Amino acid sequence: MCCSAVTLKRDFDVCSVCGGMHAMTERRLTCTSKTCSDIGVCAVVWKVFTCTASDTWTIWVNEHGHMRGVVPCSTIHPARVTTMMKQFLAEQDEIGIPPRLMLVNLKKQSQIPVTSRGWPSLKQVQNALKRLRRDQGTTNSRKAVQDLV
Repeated sequence: MCCSAVTLKRDFDVCSVCGGMHAMTERRLTCTSKTCSDIGVCAVVWKVFTCTASDTWTIWVNEHGHMRGVVPCSTIHPARVTTMMKQFLAEQDEIGIPPRLMLVNLKKQSQIPVTSRGWPSLKQVQNALKRLRRDQGTTNSRKAVQDLV
């Protein structure tokens, strides 16, 4: 289920996971693997039933095989910007260091572990900074400097 997308979401009043009289959510996921889509339309569909009371999942898959057959998915997933990385980027942003230099400094940090997918790209660092600035506000803006003086 590494390359999948939710195509349908429905809520039910009766839970079929545990049999209780509370809400249950069904999500249908379809295969969106690049390897499968290069060959044709993949017919694999997963049904994920989530019990809202006990947070239990039941996953069903249909009997159709992937279009790619037994070949593993060749999609390379991007690296993630972890919480420790975001904290480091926020500290660097307060000083006013440009994103390219932040990425270099991030890779030099020994206390920040590398994720299994490697280091984030420059674009991911820039997007993380945009989100941090939007959520927390920037300290290098004209208004912030005027308020200090």
